[in-house]
Amino acid sequence: MFDGDAGNDFSVKVSTVDGFQGGEEDVIIISTVRYNNMGSVGFISNCQRTNVAVTRARYCLWIVGNGETLMNSGSVWERLVLDAKARGCYHNANENERLSRAITTSMIELDQVVHLLNMNSPLFRKARWKVYFNPGFLDSMAKIKSTDACKKICFLLAQLSSGWRYPHQEINLGVEDNTCSQLWKVYKVTELLCLAWTIDILEENSNYVPVLKIWDVLPFSELWKVKRDIDISYRNNSNDILRSLEFRCSDGNFEVPVMWPASSNYTTNNNLPQPDPMQLLCNQFAMLSLMDV
Repeated sequence: MFDGDAGNDFSVKVSTVDGFQGGEEDVIIISTVRYNNMGSVGFISNCQRTNVAVTRARYCLWIVGNGETLMNSGSVWERLVLDAKARGCYHNANENERLSRAITTSMIELDQVVHLLNMNSPLFRKARWKVYFNPGFLDSMAKIKSTDACKKICFLLAQLSSGWRYPHQEINLGVEDNTCSQLWKVYKVTELLCLAWTIDILEENSNYVPVLKIWDVLPFSELWKVKRDIDISYRNNSNDILRSLEFRCSDGNFEVPVMWPASSNYTTNNNLPQPDPMQLLCNQFAMLSLMDV
């Protein structure tokens, strides 16, 4: 058990549920610890322990846990969740800006960045774009020891997935006019590191869907490795495919993905987004839709 300074008006105690037997506190925060699809909540499925847990707060009780797991527990915790929802006391951390950012920051500080790099994490709660990670990026992230650098990279990824873009390219890439120079973007993250990414296209539910592909985060001097990989990856694509990768659609100040129906003949011009906005409006309006990711 940890106690705060008894001489102060404010103190914090950390203990197990059993440790609170017979005691009370003004505010209690309970962690139900686990998340799973089976509804298993472990020792707190015991009614006596649950009674202790929820009756020891004088003024305020916060329960932190996974609502789905608690609902599936087949125990009193299911009724507690339903009661909290009915009284407007149920809060989804991913829908709260401050809670979501606090969770993200804590996971980075606890060296759990890998668990943030998926579309279900709080990092991408405002994502309009699906994000895919090249293995090289994941390898590079694992080697970064600076917590501050990891935070900057993660929050830049969140911004990119929301559709935010730099108004102007700020880095002189110094590459010739080839496939790579047309498709890749390089954003400076720290004094030493740059993030390289492109837009790619996936076929999903009979539609072609633009996605963000994060290639790597490297020092500027090593970006040639990403350039090489991008050139190899896209060199066999037709001009029509490359043109579709360069297509942009905006919603205010944000760039949004546009999907269009898949066709057996991918390279038919009529099936690709048109760069001319008026032509897009006239010829493609019926086929195109803004993705609601």
